[in-house]
Amino acid sequence: MKFMRSIAALLSLSLALIALPALGAGTIPSGGPFDNWRNLLDNGAFNFAQRTTTSVTGVNTTPTYLWDRWAGYANAGGASLSLVNGTSSLPTPFTNAARVQRASSNSSTQLICLVQEVASNRVIPLRGQPVAISAWMNAGANFSAASSIVSMRLVTGTAADEGLAALLSGWTGAATSSFSQAISSTWGRYVFTAPVPSDASEAAVELCYTPVGTAGTNDYFQATGIQAEFGTVASNFEWRSPAVEILLLQQYFYRLNEAANLVPMPGYCQATGATAGSCVIPLPVVMRTAPTINFTAGSIKVNIAGTPTSLATPTFSTPTTRTLFFTIQNTNTAGQLELIQGGGGSGIIQAEANF
Repeated sequence: MKFMRSIAALLSLSLALIALPALGAGTIPSGGPFDNWRNLLDNGAFNFAQRTTTSVTGVNTTPTYLWDRWAGYANAGGASLSLVNGTSSLPTPFTNAARVQRASSNSSTQLICLVQEVASNRVIPLRGQPVAISAWMNAGANFSAASSIVSMRLVTGTAADEGLAALLSGWTGAATSSFSQAISSTWGRYVFTAPVPSDASEAAVELCYTPVGTAGTNDYFQATGIQAEFGTVASNFEWRSPAVEILLLQQYFYRLNEAANLVPMPGYCQATGATAGSCVIPLPVVMRTAPTINFTAGSIKVNIAGTPTSLATPTFSTPTTRTLFFTIQNTNTAGQLELIQGGGGSGIIQAEANF
């Protein structure tokens, strides 16, 4: 009897497996290059700005980052980017938004854009498939675009990860799908569906406007909840755990701020001679590519045999995707292990691996 029950259970399992639907043509499975996330974009709710939360002005033809992964550019100067935080006017449940603005009294009528580049390994599986791009947007009181139009755009290229600077000059095999969306002072969610070309190897999502006349005080649009996903229907905005989101973002940018006085910082040094040391700072995640380094000394110190000592002319060498390296010229005893400490100042170590 027990044997018969076992046979029945196996038959039931076999039938259940046979009944499982196969993936149809054009279906994008989860996992792989999508990391199990629907949204191809990062930080779409603008909750992370590791660099600064202070507005950036004078934005021009050089793509400029304020929020993690999101940059702005303008075909002429006079644009600014700022973070809108915690206002009751934002659509529920968002607490942050991006503001893209032309400076008051500026008369440039060149294109102003908010943009994020999508990594090649996320784009290639979407070849020949539709993508739904959605965003919450509203307009400032003096928004000057003709008919209050924001252009929602998907730009693709046939090379891999060429970067935003190359995007402005023209990607290899560039193709653009765009939709002209009128916005108002009231927040609304807008959706644009675009095909991904069959030879696409890179992509960028842009929200742009072309101002007219001379800017008033509030010549801007605001955006949040930006999402790009496989298909022709926009689903609800995908919320990720903040702990997960920051790890995804740190593949592209990592900022280590100086700690309070005498508080240890990540990394360590080892004296390689009487006047030299070699230092290592491990990165929290594997970065997209070997980063470039921006260093501001502030009051960062090395603890040498119990004595906090200011860094003496650190020299950064070529980093890897996992580790930052630099040398110092401090007086020490060869072989000593030395801690890196904060001095309560404004020192920073930044690793940049953006496009």
